[in-house]
Amino acid sequence: MKPKYKLSLDFKSLKFKLWLYFLALTLLLIAVVWIANIYILNNSYEYMKAKQVRSFAEIITSQFKSNNGYSEDFVHSIKSMAIKNDMDIIIEDSTGPTYYISQNGDISAFEGSSHQPIYLYGAERAEIRQYLEQQDKFSGYSSRTLGGSSDYKILIFGTYLYKDQYRDIIIYLFSPLFPVASTVSILKKQLLIVTIIALFLTLIVATMLAARITKPLSELRKSAERLSNGEYGIDFEGGHYSEIIELGDTLTYTSHELAKSDQLRKDLIANVSHDLRTPLTMVKSYAEMIRDLSGDNPEKRSKHLQVIIDETDRLNRLVDDMFTLSKMQSGIVELKRSDFDFVASAREIYDSYDIIIEQDGYDIRFEAPGSIMVNGDEYKIRQVIANLVNNAVKYCGDDKYISIRITQDNGYALFEVEDHGSGIPEEQLSHVWDRYYRVSSNYHRSSRGTGLGLSIVKEVLLLHGAPYGVESKVGEGSRFWFKLKTI
Repeated sequence: MKPKYKLSLDFKSLKFKLWLYFLALTLLLIAVVWIANIYILNNSYEYMKAKQVRSFAEIITSQFKSNNGYSEDFVHSIKSMAIKNDMDIIIEDSTGPTYYISQNGDISAFEGSSHQPIYLYGAERAEIRQYLEQQDKFSGYSSRTLGGSSDYKILIFGTYLYKDQYRDIIIYLFSPLFPVASTVSILKKQLLIVTIIALFLTLIVATMLAARITKPLSELRKSAERLSNGEYGIDFEGGHYSEIIELGDTLTYTSHELAKSDQLRKDLIANVSHDLRTPLTMVKSYAEMIRDLSGDNPEKRSKHLQVIIDETDRLNRLVDDMFTLSKMQSGIVELKRSDFDFVASAREIYDSYDIIIEQDGYDIRFEAPGSIMVNGDEYKIRQVIANLVNNAVKYCGDDKYISIRITQDNGYALFEVEDHGSGIPEEQLSHVWDRYYRVSSNYHRSSRGTGLGLSIVKEVLLLHGAPYGVESKVGEGSRFWFKLKTI
């Protein structure tokens, strides 16, 4: 049943699926960006800020210890840190002045001990000092406290710079947490614009890319429709992608092979019809002659009956060869392997041609060593040898010369049949193994043959896994050969 292709939107089509996948991927990426910039931003900002302030405190503590207290480098470092990171820093010394370093780098010193502190961040500092005293160790404390506005927060961190039983020095870092809500609001507007632009571009790119990918597939489909209608030998264009190009090349090869098979099928029908018509006509004609003319003449009747028998035998050979070839090509033939003397089998077949050597003047020569043992189906190998020799007999040329040679070749027994016939054009050599292939317009088939001999040879040798081939030059003759492994 011929497939139907609708022009309407097909939700199962590759074009629609590609378009949908690109759109889904874009939406997924946009969703990730929205989540990362809106939801994660709120939480990660405060966490990262707290981690940064703690790191600053560790740096200051380390510098204080390495400089053995206050020094010019130490003060300069704290001042630089306050300016760069928008922090207020207070260093509270229980036996000395309390230093206040503002965000713009101004340094103020207040005389007196911790019992006379400055009142800037007084409550927060007192809370941290109490916490540190309860821990009784060098420890940190962080807290978020509200300023004048509920939208404004300050991150506070305090730790000991120095402590013994007579003196302690605490450093406090106050870092503002700038409002994120306004930033998030701006990002939402920007992301909305980016989302609309991204979706618009995705629709355009996905549509163009889906069309570019599916167009060559659509062309392949159209060519396949022509192929299904019996238009063999067409070329399939593969487009721009390696996989589709390879598919197109494969379909092109298939198309040309189908064209060859179709031509061979037509030749097979034509030639089988011809081969069947001739003996059937002969059988009918001679049967009518026996009925009308020679029925009462024993000698003529016997002669005419012999013609009928010969033509019937020819029909039987044709049917047998076609059946044998069909079984071999379908893979249902099993080889009956055994060890046998290859030279002895070939010599027996050669001896069967003595009658045509004596009566018809054929010059058939046989050259072989004493014995070569091989493993295979002896009956089928003998059939191969006989078919190759028969083929040489039919096309050996006017000198009727045929050479049969068996030699040993690197673990193989090499069988060769050579003649001095008209030869085969080089471009047609690969086709001589096909059923009923006509080598040229002057090709003719002996009345004894069935036209299937070389096809049977090919299938038998393929079953044995045996190398085989043919070499030929027009006007000089042909050489057919095959090899069997020796044992």
